Amino acid sequence: MTDAEAIIASAGALLLDFDGPITALMPAPLNAEAADRARAALQHVSLPDEIQSTTDHLAVLRYVAAFMPAELNRVEAACSSAEVACARRSQPSPEIRTMLRNAQRQTIPVAIVSNNSQSSVEEFLQRFSWTAPIQVLACRTPATVLRLKPDPYLVRTAVEQLDVDAGRCVFVGDSATDVEAGRAVGVRVIGLAKTPQRGQELLDAGAVALIER
Repeated sequence: MTDAEAIIASAGALLLDFDGPITALMPAPLNAEAADRARAALQHVSLPDEIQSTTDHLAVLRYVAAFMPAELNRVEAACSSAEVACARRSQPSPEIRTMLRNAQRQTIPVAIVSNNSQSSVEEFLQRFSWTAPIQVLACRTPATVLRLKPDPYLVRTAVEQLDVDAGRCVFVGDSATDVEAGRAVGVRVIGLAKTPQRGQELLDAGAVALIER
């Protein structure tokens, strides 16, 4: 048993990021297409160069939430639609079936903590009949766009809804922002590393162990 497996096996609750640990939701060029769809909802609006050129649809969404709140619902709808379209065809990650099966066998409650929209997460879970193993969804809504990870809000929300002490929770994420958000709540974070460089970044951010692909 690896360090990561042992930590998860002893957890009081398991929190999972969606894009990465559960599915590769928006690999290139789908991420850039989603950003284009977000910007298309802002026709005739002048955007800063960095927002006009970004391939990160969440960067567009955050900008709108901060500086153009009257346009937020329209851009959120465009982003969510793009994510749902991806969720209809993306495939499970190599690790997720084993993690969910082990969590069920050990009666460990599971939550998804995601900067993606709840509708896209639900679309994916329904495709694979995984709604039952997941007790809590702490996902993006228009009201939480400015509180996405690395802000700890979504992680804290999941912990509170699971009603498990944060110190007994384990969060599996694939980015430094996941580690930052989890540590701010007192949750142990296991990093999912696709490359040695990403693994080192996750450890440097404070991950307690790695799952390496």
